[in-house]
Order: sequence, then C-alpha cells, then structure tokens
Amino acid sequence: KHLGKREEAAYTFSQLFAGKRLKRRSNYISFIFSTRDEELGASKKEDVLKLCKNNKEKANVTAIYSISNVDNNLPGLKEIYQLDPSSPLLELLTIREVNKLEEKYLHPSIEKLKGNKIMYSWSLMGDADHPNYDSVYHESEQEAKDMISFCHSVAQNNMIPNRGLFEVAAAYTAYMSKDLKKAKELLSSAEKLNLTPAVKDQWMLTNLLVTINEKQTINAAFEEQLLPSIQWLEGKANKDEEWEKFYRNLFTEVIALKYHAQNDIHKEVLSIGIAEKMLGRYFNPAIDFLRTKMNSKEVEKLHAFMLSKSLNKWENYLVKNNSFSKDDVADIAGTAYIRESDWDNAERWLKQIVPGYYKTETYTTYLAANPFADLIYDTHAPTKQDTVVYTKLRFAQKMKQLMQQTTTGTDLQKAKAFYQMANGLYQASYWGNSWMIQEYWWSGNDGLENTHKEGSWQKEYFGVYKAEQFYLKAKELSKDENFKARCMWMAAKCSQKQLVVPGYEAFSDYNLYEKASEQYVKDIRKNKYYSLFVKEYSKTNFYKEAYNSCVYLKDYIKAK
Repeated sequence: KHLGKREEAAYTFSQLFAGKRLKRRSNYISFIFSTRDEELGASKKEDVLKLCKNNKEKANVTAIYSISNVDNNLPGLKEIYQLDPSSPLLELLTIREVNKLEEKYLHPSIEKLKGNKIMYSWSLMGDADHPNYDSVYHESEQEAKDMISFCHSVAQNNMIPNRGLFEVAAAYTAYMSKDLKKAKELLSSAEKLNLTPAVKDQWMLTNLLVTINEKQTINAAFEEQLLPSIQWLEGKANKDEEWEKFYRNLFTEVIALKYHAQNDIHKEVLSIGIAEKMLGRYFNPAIDFLRTKMNSKEVEKLHAFMLSKSLNKWENYLVKNNSFSKDDVADIAGTAYIRESDWDNAERWLKQIVPGYYKTETYTTYLAANPFADLIYDTHAPTKQDTVVYTKLRFAQKMKQLMQQTTTGTDLQKAKAFYQMANGLYQASYWGNSWMIQEYWWSGNDGLENTHKEGSWQKEYFGVYKAEQFYLKAKELSKDENFKARCMWMAAKCSQKQLVVPGYEAFSDYNLYEKASEQYVKDIRKNKYYSLFVKEYSKTNFYKEAYNSCVYLKDYIKAK
C-alpha cells in the first residue's frame, strides 16, 4: 500500500480477511485504507478482481466490498453464492442483510401499528402514515420477499456448511414480511437440519415471534403456553445484552401491542413495565404510561389487579417482574384524582402509600413551595410566602377542607375559601410554583403547544379554567374592592393562559403561520377582563400593583 500498489494491497487484505479470524478487524480497516484515498479516490472493485486467481478469491473480494455497502445488497449475496457457495463470508453478509431489513423494513412496519410505541430510533420512513410511498421502505419490502427465496434456495444446497442458518434466516424474513404461514413452513424445515446452538436459539426466537403473532388475542390458555418460552428467554437476557434487547422489544413491540389491540390496558402497561425493568438504565416508559395515559379509574383497577390473590402464573410473572410497585400505582392514582379535583379519593389513595416512599422519589414529589401562596407573578423560585411545605396528601386534604368552607359560613368566609382554592389550582398548574402536584416533569416548551384538549386532564393543567371560575366566585361574594380587583386580575391571568401559541408544524404554509403569530401577539394584549378591570378598579391600591407588574396591561392602556 505504501508503495502505491493500492489494488494489490486491497487484494491481499481481502484474502486475509476471508481467511482465519486472526486480525480480521485490522485487515478490514487496512483494506479500507488501501481502497480509499482523498486525492486518488476509491480503487474500483473491477481492478482488484483482475488480480484474483480463481472464483474463491473473487468471492472474497466481492464480500469485503459488500461489507462496505450500507444499502440493501442482495445482488452482492447472489454474486458471492455463484462464485463460492461455501464462502464463510456468505453467512456474515446474510446476517447483515437481515439486520438492514430490520432497520429499514421491520421497524417502520411496527411504527405503523396502533399502540404506545416505546422504541426510540431513527426511522427511514418519509411519511409514517403512508410508508409504501417511501422508496427505502418499498425497496426493502421487495428485498425481504426476494431474501426469503434466496436463503431458502441456499439452504437446499448440501455444499453449504451451515444450511440451518439460511433456512432460519428465510423464516425470520418471512415473519418480517408478515407471511406467518411461510415462516412456519420454513421453521419446520429448519428444525430437521443440523442446527448449531446459536442458530437453534435464533430458531426459538423466530418461532416465539410467529407463535405470538398468529394469535388474534392473547387469552389465559395462550398465556400459560407462552410462559415457559418467556422464562427461557429471560434466562438468556440476564446473561447477554443482545438477548436483553430482544426480551425488551418482544414485550414492548409485540406483546404490549397485542394487549393494546384487545383493549387490555392493564396487561399492556405491565408488559411495558417488564421491558422497563429489563432495560433498567435509560428511560421509564411504563411509569410514563401510567402517569400520562391512564385515568384514575383505570389506575385503581390496575392496583386491584396487582394485589389480587387469583392471578394465574402468567399474570403473577407480569406483576412480580415489573419496574413499578403498588406504591407507584397508588401515587399515580392519587395524582389522577387530584387532576380531577376529587379530593376524597385523592386523600384515600395517597394515605395508602408506605412511609418513606416519597423520600426515595424527592425529585417528583417533594414540594418546596406553598401552593396557596398569593402571588401575582408566575414563578418557580422560592418566595417569602413559602413557609409551609406541602405533600400531595396535605394538598388534597387542604383542598377538601376549603371545598367544605365554600358551602358554609359568611359570604366573606366563602370568598376567602374560593380564592384559596383558586390559588391552589393555579399554583398546581403548569404555570404555578407547585406544578409537581399534578405532573412529574416540566419543560419550557410544554405550555406553548396545543395541549388544551377536551377530555384530557392537561386541558385544566395548562388552561386553568376552574381556577378562573373560582376567582370570579370569590369576587362575587366579596364587598372589598381591593380584594375584588385582585380576584379579577387573577382571572385575567388564567384567561391569558388559555391562548395557545401557534405552532409552526400546525400550518402547511409559512405565511399562514406568520399571520397566526401576529394575531396571537394582538390577542394576548387585549385580555377580555382588562376593560372591566380598568373601568371598575383603577382607584384601588391593587390596580397600581398590577399596572407596575404587567407589561401586557401597560400595552393595553397605552394602546387605548
């Protein structure tokens, strides 16, 4: 190579690479250096092939060039097979080609399915709703069909030293193509061959995938049939990272989606939790599912399911090997009831959590601020009013007490109770100092999105509609002009939060997005309460405080 004989160097390294495994990685890297030069460009495969003495050597050259090819390359496999059916690199490249199909065809196919997708990876699909229009997906779909035929034909050749690998590869590719009947036929054929331990394991995995996907629904009888295979797989996963990934993906991308399709939300989330425990170190999809996708009634039923004494062996396996505990579920149930303003049930559930649970989850449950603080600024920073530390349980109990006070006593007492309840709801919202009462994480972008959806707890979390109503009720019951001004001002703050910032992705045309953004800037400066606030309370002390604190109010008055 250093003498400038690049083709000769590439030829030599290709033969060394195909030989014994000694220094195989080094020989491959040296081949790359020999064929690629910034000034001279790449050495052509045809020039290197001219140096080969026989078809076996040509197969070796073709194989090492194929390894450098990231595109689908079934023609390369066919070329090697024609030159030297016994080439050891044919196995390696076949496995690699199947891996490409997993990335370019199988995973996009899974993304099309309904359910809660867990895997995070780059998708090659141009349009998730219409993958057949994507050229990469379409090309891979066709190659998958061709791969089945090629691998099966190779497996029939007695000159091939590891025929079982190709038959199992054909079966797995048939599974990817959703041709389960063909996959079963190929698995049956492969079972009769002399399978190596590694190929036998792959046979087991493929058979497991086919067996599960054949079932329209997963019932108790099938769960019992499935359990031994899953336990075998768990044993493998506990010893090897690659098996761990398969175990995880089997539960999240196959079993969980099956339960989703049959509307079994409890076993769906438990399946995700099984995978989460095995994953153990990256992210928490099951906990996220519980916190964001299940309402209070669903969480209650899940808690009862986990404590049931009549679970079958499969159900016990799901519960005992899960990433979340009954206390996690109780916390989420209590939180769900807080989101629904059901203070009795929130208190009932939060009382069930064992002492010390929150000490291990301080980042999600400890509240450093006073949710009943009377603030006119939105802040997450500590203030002088944060003299009391609240837990979720204490918050629910306080809101329950205040709710009772709104129905008894004088109008003044009722007004104060409504006002404090409104503060509690506002401060426990996205905008408040105690957002952790309702949510488990906070992002500066969340409040800019269109999250005020009907039927979702997030509509209240972002829109604070109920807090607005309580501020207005407090105002109606009071005779104190300064207090009434404060109530109206806080109602105005709630109203402001109900304006959704236009998102660029919601518009097909940039000009429409710009117009919507300009309109938003106008709307946020003309709050529906400003006119009445200025007209009726401009003489109060609070008016001066509000004027000096809010640029929107100043803009409104100056414009007027």
